[in-house]
Amino acid sequence: MEAILRLCSGVRNNGAAVRHGLVAGLAICLAVLLCPHEVRAQAVSRINGTVADQTGAAIAEAKVTVTNVDTNVSQTTVTTSAGTYLVIDLNPGICIVKVEKNWVQILH
Repeated sequence: MEAILRLCSGVRNNGAAVRHGLVAGLAICLAVLLCPHEVRAQAVSRINGTVADQTGAAIAEAKVTVTNVDTNVSQTTVTTSAGTYLVIDLNPGICIVKVEKNWVQILH
């Protein structure tokens, strides 16, 4: 690093700007190279839908639990007044969706 800075110090016009730009560029390259692979490329997915009864009426405030079969990690949300739900930041894979309302399992 010192050798590179010594080479840049000989530049007469805007030598300090070149030196700072070079240091910033090297810092960015090191940060990218040292960053774990899992952080650089994460594939995430989402599940959304509508919960309704047999007549098509929306079921509001139903508890929706999405569980990844491989990791056994679950995320839970509640349906809106229109019966819609959205679960984000899921790891790709096979999931089980369970819907409950007033402690009664509606869908599994």
